[in-house]
Amino acid sequence: MRRVGGIYLVLGAIAAFSGCGDGSQTVVGPGTSGLDSSAPEAILDLSAERIGNTAAILRWTATGDNGKVGIASSYEIRYRETGVAGELWDSGLSVSNAPTPRSSGESEEFRIDDLNRDREYEFGIRAFDDAGNLSPVSNVVVVSAVPEITSSGPPVIKDVITRNGESLVQFRESLDSSGKATYVDVRYSRSLIDSSTWESESVLQAGSSELHSNYGYPWSRPIGVLEPGLWNVAIRIADESGNWSALSECYEFEVLSPPIGS
Repeated sequence: MRRVGGIYLVLGAIAAFSGCGDGSQTVVGPGTSGLDSSAPEAILDLSAERIGNTAAILRWTATGDNGKVGIASSYEIRYRETGVAGELWDSGLSVSNAPTPRSSGESEEFRIDDLNRDREYEFGIRAFDDAGNLSPVSNVVVVSAVPEITSSGPPVIKDVITRNGESLVQFRESLDSSGKATYVDVRYSRSLIDSSTWESESVLQAGSSELHSNYGYPWSRPIGVLEPGLWNVAIRIADESGNWSALSECYEFEVLSPPIGS
């Protein structure tokens, strides 16, 4: 403040006062009209799905910058094993590569890897705007552990087909299995295949390969290019830990001679 000709002037920022007719007054400081105090709205439709043994897919609808309007600046996703005391946001792990938000109302999807197959997890998400305002925590969702398959559920061979001269066995994991198979071992022979002959020299291994599916899913796996005549095939499946199922029933099939001139 300084005096000019008997009048005191206030230098610097001058607060403006506006009357509301009821004696109340609103102070408007410098720059306050440009502050963003509206946070993104909470995401309330978060869902999670197990993918394979060690991953999960999260899905949700994008929120906005101000409530549901606009585009949020960033996401923070946290997760932890279930059964931990306290709130998820206080003790959950934060992912380092959360996706960039899309426009409000668009569908979002994000994959989280390196989960333990025998653990149950819970997930949550929050959105930031460019002013640093943070949305409330989303609905918290849970994915279950992947149980091991049991020896009570051998796979079921449905058919053997020939494609481009190669025989392929079609099968499903048994519907009374519990869990998810990771590997399949296919073996074939001219003679009967059972638990006593599975490791014998007369039984040939077509190969062992990975599976990525829930139990009950139909599969085809190659046996090989076989000579014409009667053959037998049997299979076993295993989980990620190497626990093998019981042996399937031996399935007999015939390889026909190719047409003359083919």
